[in-house]
Amino acid sequence: MPFIEFNTTNDIMVHVLPIEILLGQSANFSAYLFLPSGLHHEHFNMTGNEYALWGTDDNYIKNYICDKHPVLGRPNP
Repeated sequence: MPFIEFNTTNDIMVHVLPIEILLGQSANFSAYLFLPSGLHHEHFNMTGNEYALWGTDDNYIKNYICDKHPVLGRPNP
């Protein structure tokens, strides 16, 4: 999956690095969160139901990150 970049409703930029997928099992990836307090590097490991819910929703990763870090707000359309 290519690099993903998006802004949030709280005016925070997020850069998602390439996602490593173990088909049918998990997805691992890192993201840079450009928070007002400074740059934050976060690692994510989606397994089980979280991974299963991804399906074919291209916006799932953006929403997943925002769900994990409510300070971000929601992804801008």
